[in-house]
Amino acid sequence: MKSKIAERFVKPALAALAFASLAASAQGLLPPPRPIPPMPWRPVPWIDTIPKETNEKDCTVGALEVKALVRGLYARVETTITIKNPNPRPISAPLRIPLPDGGAVCGYRLEIDGTMVPSVAVPKEQARVAFETEQRRGVDPGLAEAVKGNVFQTRVYPVPANGSRKIRVDYVAPLVLSGGDSAALSLPMPDVALESRKIDISVEDGAGAPELGGLGDKRFEHAARVWTVSSSETNLTPRADVLVALPKLPDTVEMTEHWNGELFRLVSKKTKGAEEITAGENPFVIWDASASRLGDHEKEFEILRSLVKGKVSLLLLRNALEPELKFAGAEELISFLKTIDYDGGTKIAPNLRDFTALFAEPKILFFTDGMDTLSLSPCNSSDNFKEGRITAFVSGAERDVFALECLCGRVVDVRVWPNLPARTVEVYRTESTMGGFPPEMPVLSVAWAIKRAEQLSGSSVEHKDELMELGRRFGVASKACSLLVLESLDQWIRYDIEPPKELAKMHADWLEGRKGRMELTPEGKAERHLYALVDYWNERKAWHQRDFKKDPNRKSRPVEAEEEVGFLRSAGFSLGATNGSERRRAVAAAEMDDDMPMPEACAMAVDDEVMAERSLAESKSARPGRQGAAAKIQVKAWSPDTPWMKALDAAGDVEAAKKAYLALRKEWAKSPAFILDSAGWFYAHGDKAFAERVISNLAELRIEDAALLRVMAWRLSEGGSRALEVDTLRRVLALRPEDPQSHRDLALALDRWARETVAVDPGWAAMYAEEALKHYGKTILTPWQRHAVEFSSIALEERNAFVAWIKTQDWRGSTVKIPELDDRLSGVLDCDMRVVMAWDADETDVDIHVTEPDGEEAYYANRLTFHGGRTSMDITDGYGPEEYEIRVAPKGKYKVRAHYYASHQQAVFGPATVTATIFTNWGRSDQKSERLSIRLDKKKEMVDLGEVELGL
Repeated sequence: MKSKIAERFVKPALAALAFASLAASAQGLLPPPRPIPPMPWRPVPWIDTIPKETNEKDCTVGALEVKALVRGLYARVETTITIKNPNPRPISAPLRIPLPDGGAVCGYRLEIDGTMVPSVAVPKEQARVAFETEQRRGVDPGLAEAVKGNVFQTRVYPVPANGSRKIRVDYVAPLVLSGGDSAALSLPMPDVALESRKIDISVEDGAGAPELGGLGDKRFEHAARVWTVSSSETNLTPRADVLVALPKLPDTVEMTEHWNGELFRLVSKKTKGAEEITAGENPFVIWDASASRLGDHEKEFEILRSLVKGKVSLLLLRNALEPELKFAGAEELISFLKTIDYDGGTKIAPNLRDFTALFAEPKILFFTDGMDTLSLSPCNSSDNFKEGRITAFVSGAERDVFALECLCGRVVDVRVWPNLPARTVEVYRTESTMGGFPPEMPVLSVAWAIKRAEQLSGSSVEHKDELMELGRRFGVASKACSLLVLESLDQWIRYDIEPPKELAKMHADWLEGRKGRMELTPEGKAERHLYALVDYWNERKAWHQRDFKKDPNRKSRPVEAEEEVGFLRSAGFSLGATNGSERRRAVAAAEMDDDMPMPEACAMAVDDEVMAERSLAESKSARPGRQGAAAKIQVKAWSPDTPWMKALDAAGDVEAAKKAYLALRKEWAKSPAFILDSAGWFYAHGDKAFAERVISNLAELRIEDAALLRVMAWRLSEGGSRALEVDTLRRVLALRPEDPQSHRDLALALDRWARETVAVDPGWAAMYAEEALKHYGKTILTPWQRHAVEFSSIALEERNAFVAWIKTQDWRGSTVKIPELDDRLSGVLDCDMRVVMAWDADETDVDIHVTEPDGEEAYYANRLTFHGGRTSMDITDGYGPEEYEIRVAPKGKYKVRAHYYASHQQAVFGPATVTATIFTNWGRSDQKSERLSIRLDKKKEMVDLGEVELGL
């Protein structure tokens, strides 16, 4: 392929370098190139596999087109991926693609009506909210996000039923360096069967033919000072990444690139040599044995043989550091390492910090992929990590070199051992003092932007504005910036996101459309939310004050006629006993209408008695809770009928069950259900440490998946692993700060921890309590995108009960600062019984059902029972919570059930995990509770959660 880029835009510096290199080659001064050896690990699939227990099929990569341009010691790669959906319904397809170390996505396009539409840079939270909202509306968004380490993630909706859809991902990455004179480009390939693969590679250099690996007998051809190679194949499964090794580099490499009025200059110089790595006497080897490290480790064993010359200590690292083991030498250590099992999540930063504090002298050889899936802030560490004591050897297709560079004195890529890099590479930016032709494919300018974004990523919140500017100017996705594709003008206007200038008419229409758009300010939205919340809270207090025994003739009927939220009612939406899809559309339409005028009165059509009672509730605080009668909660033991549970039960004892679990992992490792059930089994049989290791696998299953981490926290809570539960929910909050459930879940966990801790350590309990109150306040006062009033009112009830508890405790010198809240939101709604239910799956409708002793059933279509049992508003599109409560409960048995009404998910999905908490004497000094999680995998399935017997 003749390159127009080379003919028109090759710079004088490149030409001079090429001429000098060619002359040296002609004189026989340059030896043959030395390609970097293939990676010692297999590629990864790219598209997440689905749980085996579902009936749907994996989406696949059908066709792959790759165009790569090497300029200096960087490359720009454009990858077009055709996603195939073999299922009979449209699917939202998640792709997870590993990039070369130091690389970042700088462009993204999505096929819409046959056209590849470009993306724009958007703040990460705003992009995610827009994507998920539009996905629920059934339209065509695309989202590209930087995740962890070298992993890039994109979600595409919809991929048509039994059809396909294309995306294009552009990235820039540095070449892999080996020694002082070798460099290579590694092109990641998916480990899936491809219908076709087309690869075009150009290398802007005339020094000699690059070496090629992974494309059979293909070789580079030379034309116009550019080396090119093309390959087209059908029906293949890549077994390794494609590698391009440059000829031997001169001692100094210089290159320039003009872009947008600025000059970017690459300078690379050969150094005297890489610093020697030694292990010293009696070193420690920390070996990452987490689930993500399953694979070939022969290269690492070679490194151990070369460095370890005598006695050595080993610590296995998973979710925790395991006890020290001692070995006489490298061979004995390697023999042991060949027998270990790879299982559990990875918690690097805190474990290294604790270890180095205990052992101040020995050198540490750390073998890992760097993917710290359990630490809250993996890059924030103490300075002693960088004193040279820890040398990290990094391997794996998915890895996090940047985090390891933050933590360790030195990071070594096992691919290049023992030829460690002995070369500096810098990219500078200056104002352009001379004219120059901008390249069609910018490389060095984007490389500079990526390095700058990397420098800022350790404190992305503080530097979000600069990271966004890098995203807008250079297209670089980062921790603060994602790339978003929307389809219609209406979408661009709705989220106030400027469409790409490449779409000239769309951009002009957007500018015109914004002129007449009036929006509420953030302060206005907060005021509207508070107004509606106060109104709804008064309705709840009126319910709490009402004496249902004095109204014996009242007939049971759906509460929609008298207790729906006023501002939704004023907008013309009825959310009572309608079908699931109608309810869902009504809620979504109301919540998305930011321009909806504030109603003059957020009031409901209620009878005179209710209004009178509401006035009474407004005129005085909620009545104090009574001491409830004796109660018994019996949670239904849930034992799923699965092959793994049968095998664990048949094992006989815990040690035998561990062996059975590890054997079952080979088949079920990708199943969240298998991990959840297995962890529950070990919790139930008293092995808390192993249960925590098992449940931590969820963090490895899909990187930074907030839903999986939330379920992981629920299981940790049931097992009493309070510290790990809170740490996990803090990670969920960091990933999804725009979700109210992230704040409420953390508040509830800290609430529980404070109550459990106050008697033994009131100082720590006070800290937990203050943090809980902060997150309760955020949940209550924020005008969330979805279910804001209902969600806030449930959190308000929980916050007020917690505040009442705080005021009754003996803090023994410690104090808890209680943030002020609007007086209109006061009151403790104490109850004989309260049940709260939430679930992990977005776009899923799960309903709470409670059958009272007289047989009347409370649920979304009968929200107020004869005896005053009340259910909350129906949440039809994901997560919950849904709530049932009764203040004065008749004696007898109450049956609690969950109904899997429907799923509207566009993703290939597995079972929905539901967690329920049953309280008796809620909000009173003798409050008690039981908590459980179950799975629902059949639509319309009704599952018993438990029974509560009151009035014993």
